Amino acid sequence: MAKRKNREKVSVDGAEQELVAPILGDMLRDAGYASSASPKAHPPDPEPELTKETGQKTCGGEMPDLAKSGKLVLRRERKGRRGKTVTVLTGNSLPAGSLESLAKAMRKGLGCGSRVEGETIVLQGEIADRASEWLRQRGARNVVCG
Repeated sequence: MAKRKNREKVSVDGAEQELVAPILGDMLRDAGYASSASPKAHPPDPEPELTKETGQKTCGGEMPDLAKSGKLVLRRERKGRRGKTVTVLTGNSLPAGSLESLAKAMRKGLGCGSRVEGETIVLQGEIADRASEWLRQRGARNVVCG
């Protein structure tokens, strides 16, 4: 291994220690690889808007109007999920395009994982009671736990 040329001795508390200068940067600069342009900063994310009814922040998509959603059914399932318990939310009148935004809002509001499977929202864990309370606070009128 070759000896480094750019070493300086610095006195710290009366004892001398070797300080290795940043020679890689010097070598790259000498070879012409140093970039004069600074890295571009990403634009900031847009601020979330507050909804009129609940004062909650929305992220991106529109959350569906739960007052017009009709009957929402929450049920607990374990079958076909490797023994993990999940809570499934189904509703006949939930629009398919807004399921993802509702799942994201429930994920943030309930502190659990969620995903959309077909026409249902799957919440991780046995949280039907918390989910029904959360839905009622956001305007859902007919929530059935079963």
